[in-house]
Amino acid sequence: MVREASGCDSTTDFTELGMQRVLGTKCRLFFAGMLLAWCGFGLNVLADEKTYDEAQTTRLLRFWYAGVSALESGAPLQHTAAPLIIELDAATRLTIPPHLAQQEVVEVQRMDLGAGLEDAVVIGLDARTVDVLHQGYALVYARKDKQMVLQAELPLREHFERFQKAWVNTDKPVLVINGFSGNHFMDLWVYRFAGGQPELLFADGSAAGAEFRYDVTTPIPTIWIAAEDWGDPNWNFATSDRRWMVYTWDGKEFVYNEHLSSARDMSPEERLAFYTMAIKQKMKQTKEQVVPRVSERPNRSKLVDTRPN
Repeated sequence: MVREASGCDSTTDFTELGMQRVLGTKCRLFFAGMLLAWCGFGLNVLADEKTYDEAQTTRLLRFWYAGVSALESGAPLQHTAAPLIIELDAATRLTIPPHLAQQEVVEVQRMDLGAGLEDAVVIGLDARTVDVLHQGYALVYARKDKQMVLQAELPLREHFERFQKAWVNTDKPVLVINGFSGNHFMDLWVYRFAGGQPELLFADGSAAGAEFRYDVTTPIPTIWIAAEDWGDPNWNFATSDRRWMVYTWDGKEFVYNEHLSSARDMSPEERLAFYTMAIKQKMKQTKEQVVPRVSERPNRSKLVDTRPN
């Protein structure tokens, strides 16, 4: 069952089903990722150098670090389910289109997103492909002629997590959307609506953290994207301090703020490249220090039997 969130201008609550999905999916991703990483790297460590697949290892690391959504992989969504009807009240009926079949609705919230969308409803959902790849969406509905019409279909990455309403320029509402992909990569989007049409103001993410920070007492919102410090050999996601790239709203867009930031401005692709190099280096060290090469292992047929007769 999907429960409508209370408080149209507050941060949304998870539905019970949605929370179970988030926790269950993260656990499955964690153990599946650990298994894939161990199997993939174990084979590479033990295999002969000639069989080492550099491209395959890089792809595995990307799946583990940032995930790959259905749209990113080019996989078509399933088309087997009838349109889903969500009725909030007698005057508010929402139809989720059939091309998002096999969908899982995570959140529904009424929201005032500005001119033309004063009585909007936003839905967050996950869709699947026949290959069990995931694709998150945020759907924005507007009221026209006493009916709710799908105004915008916003594709995300693997999974939708939550959304909230915030403001820029003190009085311009924006839709902030969070998602997650891969093992624990956190995605973040910020949309503004002009004439009922979506305008993407910001899109980024990080496996170490992504936050939209806004306080009604502060007229300037900021976005905080965490960067890993792979220059520190002891850095890890669980306990190490984050370095932050901070983006401040300047009245027109979010711009990198060197004064507030503790990390230089880096794209997700650049951070993925550093992550890949760091993990490969650690695996190389493990191969050299822990796992002996097959050719160096003692030949049992040549061992001398020292047992007494």
